[in-house]
Amino acid sequence: EGLLGIKILASSEVWNINKPVVINAVDTKGKVFKFGTDRSMHFINSVKKDSLLYDVLMNDLHLTRKNISLILNENSLSDGYDTGYQRPYIKNKTTMVPAAFISEQFDAEVLWDAKKQQVTIADDFTGNYLVFTIGSKEALVNGYEHILNHPAEIYYGRSFVPLAFIAKHLGAEVHWDGATKSVTITRD
Repeated sequence: EGLLGIKILASSEVWNINKPVVINAVDTKGKVFKFGTDRSMHFINSVKKDSLLYDVLMNDLHLTRKNISLILNENSLSDGYDTGYQRPYIKNKTTMVPAAFISEQFDAEVLWDAKKQQVTIADDFTGNYLVFTIGSKEALVNGYEHILNHPAEIYYGRSFVPLAFIAKHLGAEVHWDGATKSVTITRD
């Protein structure tokens, strides 16, 4: 049925000034879920929706809240972020972002099918399943067809998708700052 609660154990030490401190190893086998390194929605989905733990995780800790800022560069598209992804760009009045980068920022699973030239994004938070075919203005969301302003495309060897469309279907909002040519994507 899901988790009903969580038990947190903590201990403290009194440190002696100018004396060495020894920390005992912590046994984490099957006991610790590392938020941020795993897809946190897998954990949250295992918690009962009407439980106090779910309320704390979602409403107090805002575990699924995301705030991502991207700087666009219309002239030099080859500048990559330190993550190794290409920089987002504007094409035909549409902001295009690397599908893998934006999906991973929202803890969504992203798959590439080279044979079909398709990017598939599965988002546990919204429950949405998005499919983009390179070169097509049609995208599928949970099996239903939607028309894109600009098709998904390959650029510098990476698949790019329209930011506004993907953000909407990942439960986020997009805010544009023309002065800095930056985009902020937020999800509460």
